[in-house]
Amino acid sequence: MLRVGIVGAGFMGTTHAASIVELEDTKLVGFYDLIHEKSGKLAKKFGGKVFENPDDLFEESDVIILAIPPTERKDYYEKLIDLGKAIFAEKPVFRTYEDAEWLEQKLSSKPVPFMVGHIVRYFPEFLKVKEEYSNGNLGEISMIRSARVGPIPHWADWFKKFSMSGGVILDLAIHDIDFWSWMLGPVESMSAVSNSFSENIETDHCIVTMKFKNGTVAHIEGGWSYPSDSPFKYSYEVVGTKEVLSFDSLKNHTIISYQDGIKFSHPTLINPYKIMMADFIKSLKEGKDVPIKLKDGIISLKLALKAIESAKSGTVINNVEE
Repeated sequence: MLRVGIVGAGFMGTTHAASIVELEDTKLVGFYDLIHEKSGKLAKKFGGKVFENPDDLFEESDVIILAIPPTERKDYYEKLIDLGKAIFAEKPVFRTYEDAEWLEQKLSSKPVPFMVGHIVRYFPEFLKVKEEYSNGNLGEISMIRSARVGPIPHWADWFKKFSMSGGVILDLAIHDIDFWSWMLGPVESMSAVSNSFSENIETDHCIVTMKFKNGTVAHIEGGWSYPSDSPFKYSYEVVGTKEVLSFDSLKNHTIISYQDGIKFSHPTLINPYKIMMADFIKSLKEGKDVPIKLKDGIISLKLALKAIESAKSGTVINNVEE
């Protein structure tokens, strides 16, 4: 049985705890958070213990989930790697590319299983697009338009600090940056605009344009600009030479093909977070590679940081993956 501990008792810590307790032969050991009361609430809800010292949690765990801000992870990464613990890290893997390079070097000298939580790679409606592209049904893709928008996260103040979260590009738009680059391959150039780089972000909205080396252009919209009572939503339109697919999360989770009508519909009970965590745990039990490796997280981090660079400078960034 694998013993799993969680550092961070906020929104994502809660999400991952709900997945862990549903997995067989997996034990949720408990939680560590700087605010012990938050750990107590999750322990009461999901079981496990409240740890006042992270070292005690590490000692009793085989696997640690880091659900804390990317700026607060370096000491944890270093200690966990030295202890030989398996690590699941929320995206982005770090706040800066330099820190990510340090992590890559650290892991190369002391390898441990390390997975990055790029959850959209597990969303069925996105995987269906990848499947249609891979089997040739879409043909060559000329354009992708995707959006992921809603209110600014209300559950933690650190999102408002650009130095910690990286704003809407690094925290939210990175989902689409990661998925489309995973599906389509190397990026040739990027440009972006964004509202705010402040340490007290009230609203932020970005548009990121990616030109892929295969010729596809992707327009990615990310928004923390909606009123607090607005629903979170995401959508896409993928235009291929053989087929056009569109999806809107507020419209019954149905993918529409302009050629064939309803292309794919999935039950809303599907939980991609549980599937992702189950995949991670299975890879550990079977001694196989984790599904989303550190190098995947670093590629997406680099692309998102290039988008921020473009938004700040007002210039197009070429040769982004060199």
